[in-house]
Amino acid sequence: MPTETPEQVLEAVVEGINTGNFETLMALYEPEAAFATQPGRLAPGLGGIRDALGGFVAMNGKLDLEVSRVLEVGDLALVVGDWSFTGTGPRGEPVKLAA
Repeated sequence: MPTETPEQVLEAVVEGINTGNFETLMALYEPEAAFATQPGRLAPGLGGIRDALGGFVAMNGKLDLEVSRVLEVGDLALVVGDWSFTGTGPRGEPVKLAA
């Protein structure tokens, strides 16, 4: 899957989570990257990112993402959008998350 634009990167994230493909997911992150697990909280480094994304993958769910805006400066981009996730928790309970 191409990852030349911010939108394509996010499509790869969605595909990686929905298929449980950690190789796809982890290839998207630089070693010094961090993943925002919630507002104000970051999972630093590839180990932290793997743990954070592993929580989504473990729920065998479906992530949907709709990009509403992309702001780019140089080689950095901020992507704004709405996402929702439905999956199954560790006790078989339904899980629904959205932002």
